Amino acid sequence: MVSYHCVDYTARGPDSTLAGASSGTVDVESRVPNIEDDFIDKDSIAQWREFAAFQHGKALQAQRTNSNIRPLVPSMNICLAAIGTWDNGIKQFAAIGLKLAAHGHRVRLAANECFRPKIVALGLEFYPLAGAPDSVQDCAQLIHNAQLNTEAGRSGFGALQAFRELIYSLWPAAYGSDPHGSGPNKPGEHFRADALLWHPMLLGHIHVAQRLGIPLQCASLDPLSPTFEFPHVLSSLAGREAAAMMAPRYSNLLSHGVVDAALNHGSVADVLTQFRSFIGLTSGLDRPNPLVQWEVPHMYLYNPVMLPKPLDWGEELSVTGHVTLQDGLETQEIPRALTEFASSSSNEPVIYFGVSTRDLPFGAFEDLVRKIELAAQQLRMRIIVQDQEVGSTARSPYRSEFVYLVDTDLPYAQLFAHVTATIHWGEPDVLAEGLMAGKPVAVCGSHPSQLFIARLCQRVGVGIAPIDPTTCTIESLLSSFQQLLQPVIRTNAQGLVRSFDPDRAVDVAVDSFYSHLPLEAIVCDVDPRKLARVFDSQHTVKLSLEAYLAVQPVRDESKGFVPYKPLHYDGFCPPVFSICGNPGEIPRDVKPSRKLDAIGMALEVLNAQDERRSSELSQHSSDSSSGSIVAQVVDTEVFWSSTEQEEAVRKATNVAYERLVKPDGLRKRDKLAHMFSGKPKTGELQAVG
Repeated sequence: MVSYHCVDYTARGPDSTLAGASSGTVDVESRVPNIEDDFIDKDSIAQWREFAAFQHGKALQAQRTNSNIRPLVPSMNICLAAIGTWDNGIKQFAAIGLKLAAHGHRVRLAANECFRPKIVALGLEFYPLAGAPDSVQDCAQLIHNAQLNTEAGRSGFGALQAFRELIYSLWPAAYGSDPHGSGPNKPGEHFRADALLWHPMLLGHIHVAQRLGIPLQCASLDPLSPTFEFPHVLSSLAGREAAAMMAPRYSNLLSHGVVDAALNHGSVADVLTQFRSFIGLTSGLDRPNPLVQWEVPHMYLYNPVMLPKPLDWGEELSVTGHVTLQDGLETQEIPRALTEFASSSSNEPVIYFGVSTRDLPFGAFEDLVRKIELAAQQLRMRIIVQDQEVGSTARSPYRSEFVYLVDTDLPYAQLFAHVTATIHWGEPDVLAEGLMAGKPVAVCGSHPSQLFIARLCQRVGVGIAPIDPTTCTIESLLSSFQQLLQPVIRTNAQGLVRSFDPDRAVDVAVDSFYSHLPLEAIVCDVDPRKLARVFDSQHTVKLSLEAYLAVQPVRDESKGFVPYKPLHYDGFCPPVFSICGNPGEIPRDVKPSRKLDAIGMALEVLNAQDERRSSELSQHSSDSSSGSIVAQVVDTEVFWSSTEQEEAVRKATNVAYERLVKPDGLRKRDKLAHMFSGKPKTGELQAVG
């Protein structure tokens, strides 16, 4: 675990300690001398409330003005890029991609290679991202492990290389050919993106957009934008009680800065700097949160009843609703034995119990099933258990009077129609599918992102406190099952069903994408139905390829026709139109101050830690070299299986190293020179030295 020192801002709020992200979590310990100091003051909340009302009114006015007019968006090459599993991440992007393709755009979805068959079957283009992670937690863990490469004695090289390959695959995803687009090892048609819609954890997004000079937008299921209304879902603060977590606090805002700074640091920052150079960008970025600095539009594919838009989110951030595919690709026939198990008694409630075994120790799942069995037996209820871990080893079939263990690949959404309530691992998609079926929710897990989901469910009255799969007891399971079946929770869950409309949600998502496109900057001045590709600098006119070819015979190209990039990124502020004075450029609303530079504070801590570590390593190197020459080995865990083996190999290596590099008398050639000519030549000795 990488450790960081204290972030001290007692005069402005709580004092926090930052730790690493080795389990997909950034640990932030908040210590508040006076709890009142952590709460956002009433005046600030009033300013943000006024700002939110102003922007909402502006949006309503624009909606009324353009209610019967769909913006004229020219046909574009749109690149989508996603991380996650098929259910939780990929299919949501695919649904948006299909809608965009139906509007006449050329759409490419970049994701892990394993999703190629499904994406291509939908009719979308594909590009493989090298080792794209299964979740934001996995992405955070990959980034953390990559950072270990900078620390002596830690094995981070493999993760660093995996992270580098992922980042470098982002450039050809937006500008290149699918290596297997025309068949195995046969490249497909070249693709150059005109706009990007990428997951925010794909950290090369901003650099690719800047290099191409095109608009970037982000989309995700997990809320990742800074706010004082709730903590970052990858921070340990996300596990706080609902009342504490959902209150406007400085510590919530701080957690976002801490996570962004911690994940964009060290070796990761070095890789991103190298990537910028690789794609032709010379300048660096001064801060690790360009998505926030540049006010990059971001849509969250979440039910706004479950996740209302925070007051301090600007118009560039939207909550669209739950998006999913409605094509029935994942429909499978439910085994007859399972149907009989679920419907054998009308008096016995049936609960779905899904468990992610990703972080469970060996034997913990079997122990949990045993506890579930005993609790269900006492309450006379039936439990459908599912191990939901991608690539997990097939388990032996298990069925008793009260428990039925189903296959991992059986779609959970199909099971929800047969149960009274749901317990699951708490990812946004499984949560939404259960609530769309009107089922109460309990989250089984202990990761802060899972606890965050549980708190959301408790806040709207459709769920109960989370269940820890490693520490729960038969008695605690009895209590959880009973709470989950309370009539009031079931009524609330059923009342929430009408707030889900996936078809409308995907329309809202696409409309949000269109509304944030800088249309005045990207369309041809001669024919607005076409995309501008060429810039006539002599007349300050942007032209489509068709318009350019039409005027080419009568124009002198030496007068200034150049490839056109619609946006200019300076690295510090939101992108602007590359043509100065474009009347279509709309000024941005000035937001109230949050009164806390969370990123700056976190960077101070990280930089101080780097200086301390560098000093310690220098001192260690100085002490080691005082008596002999010592080879410093970094990747300890990669090469040695035990401490004893490490010590033995280190000793032998250092002896050999000293023999090789430390002068020890004359070399054999020089001794021969002494024998035959008495003394080696001065020039030869100099050459040797």
